[in-house]
Amino acid sequence: MAEVQEVFLETQWDDETAARQARDDRAAQLQSQGYLTTCENLWTVDGHRVFLVEAARMERIEPTRNEAGASNRSKAESKGDRARSHQLLKRRDRPALNYETR
Repeated sequence: MAEVQEVFLETQWDDETAARQARDDRAAQLQSQGYLTTCENLWTVDGHRVFLVEAARMERIEPTRNEAGASNRSKAESKGDRARSHQLLKRRDRPALNYETR
C-alpha cells in the first residue's frame, strides 16, 4: 500500500500540461527523499484528466533463510542434487503422447 497518494486535477490548474508538470515535480521531490514513486494518468467520469502520484518508502530486502543457507551447502550435496536432476531429465520410460487430428 502506498504511504503517499497525491492527486493533481486538470480543473485546478490552467491546463493539463501544468497539472502533469506539478505531478512530475512532486514525484521527483519524493524520489529525492528516498521514496519509490508511481505516476498514473486517469480520467474522471466527466472526461477531465487526473494525475496521480503514489509513493512508498523503499525497504531493504533481507535474504531469506533458504537463500542464505544455499551458499553454505556442501559441494557434495550440490553435486548429488545435480546428478539426480540430470538423471530425471534423461529418463525416457514414459511413452510419447500421440494426438490424432481429423
